[in-house]
Amino acid sequence: MNKVRKGLLAAVCVTFAMGTLAVDEFSFSSGPSVTGAKAQNNNERPAKPETRKSETLSAAAGPIYTKAVEALQAEPPQYQAALAAVTQIINGGSKFKQYDIVKSREIRGYIRAGQDNYKAAIPDFKFAVDSGILSPAEELGLRYNLAQLYLATQQYRAAIREFEAWFRQAENPQAEAYFKLAQAYYVAGQPSKAIPPAETGYRIMKEPKEDWMQLLASIYIDRRAYSKAAPVLERLIGIRPDKRIYFSQLRGVYVQLGKERDAFAVLAIAHRNGILNTESDLKGLAGLYRANGYPYKAGKILEQGINAGHVKANKDNLEELGNAWTHAREAKKAIPPLTRAAGMSGDGKIHYRLCQNYFADENWSEAAKACNSAVAKGGLRNDLADAYFLMGTSHYNVGKDGRQPAIAAFEKCQENAVYRVYKDEEEDSSEQEGATEDAPAEEAAAEEAAAEEEAPAEAQTVSAEAGEGEEEELSDEEKKMSQTGETCIRWVDHINKEIKVEIAELDREKREKERKEREEEERRRMIERATEQMQGFGGTATEISVEEPAPAEEAPAEEVAQ
Repeated sequence: MNKVRKGLLAAVCVTFAMGTLAVDEFSFSSGPSVTGAKAQNNNERPAKPETRKSETLSAAAGPIYTKAVEALQAEPPQYQAALAAVTQIINGGSKFKQYDIVKSREIRGYIRAGQDNYKAAIPDFKFAVDSGILSPAEELGLRYNLAQLYLATQQYRAAIREFEAWFRQAENPQAEAYFKLAQAYYVAGQPSKAIPPAETGYRIMKEPKEDWMQLLASIYIDRRAYSKAAPVLERLIGIRPDKRIYFSQLRGVYVQLGKERDAFAVLAIAHRNGILNTESDLKGLAGLYRANGYPYKAGKILEQGINAGHVKANKDNLEELGNAWTHAREAKKAIPPLTRAAGMSGDGKIHYRLCQNYFADENWSEAAKACNSAVAKGGLRNDLADAYFLMGTSHYNVGKDGRQPAIAAFEKCQENAVYRVYKDEEEDSSEQEGATEDAPAEEAAAEEAAAEEEAPAEAQTVSAEAGEGEEEELSDEEKKMSQTGETCIRWVDHINKEIKVEIAELDREKREKERKEREEEERRRMIERATEQMQGFGGTATEISVEEPAPAEEAPAEEVAQ
């Protein structure tokens, strides 16, 4: 309203702004002056030279008209007094000239527009434009204002009609007029027709204006002209680096153009500017960091987003955070979010991820527990054998007490690896059999038996060998599964051998202990015999010292003789 009042005070010129993309700001061209002289057209829209005879207000209308203008020039504007004054002329009948009535209807339109009553202003402006009594300059300026009122009241077809009529008469239209016509076409659902005036306005505009550039970018995106939208959005970011919407739009445009790294760079800059605070943008940026080989940065972004409340701490997001830390080889950082996510999960997949990170952190007891939970909850499918493998290895690393649980886990690993490969082969063969079950089973069996009887034994042997050589090659997944099973069997053999070695060592230690006990017993007996002998000679046991002979050496002949 301040703009409206200033314009009215200056030259009864109403100017108002609409702050949305659908309706851009309005700049009303000049209204009537106090003296009723010819109106000056907007500087951006110079009119063609006048060809009509100039009109002036009648003597009867002049004072009333002046009173209306003075009321509008008051602070604040006295709209009711001005309206009452021009109403006298409008309803005065034959007392006033037609020009008096037309100019009064025009000023009443400005009054109603100043009161934000745009719909009521339209009939007055239209009456004045259609009267044919105004000068070409007055009519041209008023038609432009009428087109803007139609645009403001969402009468888009009428707005387009008036703008097009105005363009047919205007000389050297400026950028603003082209963008308003483009805006009318765009909001009317005709974006293809909006492109030419919008491009012209963009080309001739003297200074970049955000609303106009935003309109052109929106039109391009709507028409999927992404290569044209990109430079406009880049320029918008240059003048408004604080607006998230432009970064988001440019990222989407780059994705559509297949410029993934440019899309990544746009979001990275926006994040650095501190304007990314939505879950979709933060998760999108984290995903781009991971895809481009920066999982640690992805983890930091998700962690900060969750801590700040911008990203929900739900199962999927916590799992994504844990996976980012896992790929960054930050097992300690991955364990907390994966633990929370595992508690929200209905299967064992996240528990398996948790097991992997405990394993990487060499926390063997927790790794075994997590793998056990993963197996118990199920849903691992192709990861089941690997889960048992990690469980077995973790039990083994706990120590001697974990050997038997390790063997059980490795045996389950081998069992599930073999089952998975067999199951896949069985499913493939069942599909092939289903396509060839047209012949009766008995007839096929009879033919096969007859063929075997007729074929020589040697030929059957060659055929069998050829059949063995024609087995289908295993897929990469099946090869991996088979290797896992073989590794688990080797682990079982290794642990069993280790146990056997330990048992053998225990047996050796036991035998050594028994040998020493026997030697000690023999020594004791020798002492007892020597004591008895000495007592016979009058000595005592304390005077006797018996040295134990070395077990591996024989005494010299001289000592034996003594």
